[in-house]
Amino acid sequence: MTDKLYYAGPGISLKFLSSFMHCRKFAAVIITCLVSISTIAQVSWYKCFSGKIDKYDVTIHLHKRAHQYTGYYYYNSTQQPISFIGEDSTTQDTVKLIAFIPAKQTEENFTFSINGNSCTGKWTNSSGKTLNFSANEITPTPGWDYVFTKGSIQLRPKLKNSPVGGYEAAAVWPEGDAAQTFFLKKKINEWYAKDSSTTDIEQLFLKRKQQFFDGYLSDNKNVADSELVNAYSFNMEEIQTINIAYQSTQLLTLANASYSYSGGAHGNYATSYVSIDMVTNKKLSLDDILSTTGKNQLRRLLEKYFRKEYNLRQDEALTEGGLFENKIEPNKNFFVTGKCVGFCFAPYEIGPYALGEIVIFIPLNELKDYLQTNFKNLLTIY
Repeated sequence: MTDKLYYAGPGISLKFLSSFMHCRKFAAVIITCLVSISTIAQVSWYKCFSGKIDKYDVTIHLHKRAHQYTGYYYYNSTQQPISFIGEDSTTQDTVKLIAFIPAKQTEENFTFSINGNSCTGKWTNSSGKTLNFSANEITPTPGWDYVFTKGSIQLRPKLKNSPVGGYEAAAVWPEGDAAQTFFLKKKINEWYAKDSSTTDIEQLFLKRKQQFFDGYLSDNKNVADSELVNAYSFNMEEIQTINIAYQSTQLLTLANASYSYSGGAHGNYATSYVSIDMVTNKKLSLDDILSTTGKNQLRRLLEKYFRKEYNLRQDEALTEGGLFENKIEPNKNFFVTGKCVGFCFAPYEIGPYALGEIVIFIPLNELKDYLQTNFKNLLTIY
């Protein structure tokens, strides 16, 4: 059994050494980046970069776990988070972040070097267009560490091709001891421990990993060795990451991406979100954001922006775009930024697995007449 815990962040010492991290695709969207980075020796960190692609302002939330990278970026004009993945093992001292937007069949690519707190390079897209790119690291409040663990166990160690159970977890973890820090720790821990504790995240990681290993061995203890030879379906995997998708001084959105495989043709994945009022330290509900009249507009607006994203004409049924039904109801898996509200639908929720995870963004300008006063005060655009 391999069993490792990693804990590192900007400005803190490394508690445990790292090993190579296999790259897992959670995102429905891609950005491709080649990054020559001087801090590559650090095992894990979270960094936020603010910069420009030509004249277009962008923000990148980048999370590093050994050789693996995940995170979000957005154009500041819309603040619609786009998820990405990546790795730094293909080319020495470079990072390659990979993504894809299924609805539009497009890619974006960044190639840049990091020198101290700044980076410069090039941006290209699927059409071959190239623009200059530059950005500077910014320090958010609160500061964040990035903690992760990875381990695996063989179901039958004596078998040459034994099935394997693999577990991986990662999360941003706020620094300091302010009241806001304790509140954020509770929100993060709720995703792992289902309770509001401030227990250090690494303790929860190790507990969950051991529970996963124990359950994997127990569930398969009566399976004969003869059934396990080259039996891929007996492999099992669980991965969960909590990353920052958006952050301002007033708002924070965290993304909890999970993947599991327990046999069958493919694994299952989903991303859940939580948005937090950083002024009052409160998890935001739809009632905190919109009036009743505003909430009644959501079904119409979800349909409008699904059609726009998937190039579906007004006279075409939503089922022509791949949905199960000719309607989209708002769910509880929503998030906000300073300029949009997004609704995320897991595979099979409103469409088939092949359609992937569906994220629909509604610009807040469409809802400006229905925003609750306290929420409106959090937005820098008003």
